[in-house]
Amino acid sequence: MNGRFIDNLTKVYGIYTGGFICFILLMALLEYFGVSAATIGILFVAFTIVIYALIGWLSRTMQVDAYYVAGREVPAVYNGMATAADWMSGASFVALAGGIYFGGYGYLAFVVGWTGGYVLVNSLMAPYLRKFGCYTVPDFIGTRYGGNFARF
Repeated sequence: MNGRFIDNLTKVYGIYTGGFICFILLMALLEYFGVSAATIGILFVAFTIVIYALIGWLSRTMQVDAYYVAGREVPAVYNGMATAADWMSGASFVALAGGIYFGGYGYLAFVVGWTGGYVLVNSLMAPYLRKFGCYTVPDFIGTRYGGNFARF
């Protein structure tokens, strides 16, 4: 993959997705053939660590802007997928499912609020983070309104 990382983003994403699907199928085959759950668990953790290390090594950089926001060159679709993955993490799903289980039907309002909050963050905050050249919401608040209290 010659050239800049951003130029090959679709190819990299496709390779990663294909590799992940193949790995899941391999894990299913190992389970089908009777490999122990402990071995499958160790392979899964090792695979995850290797993939994270490989992605970090392939996209290494010495510039702060490139490290935090990929040089602000990532297309909106990929940036949206990354934000969605961050916002809708496994912990969020577990917490919301647990809340609905223990809180009953009335707790469903939290799920609606959570989803609405996600849409609001993407629609209302993200453009201003980019406009002000900030990386985080506290950084934006500190830049927009002055002071460092929000960053603390």
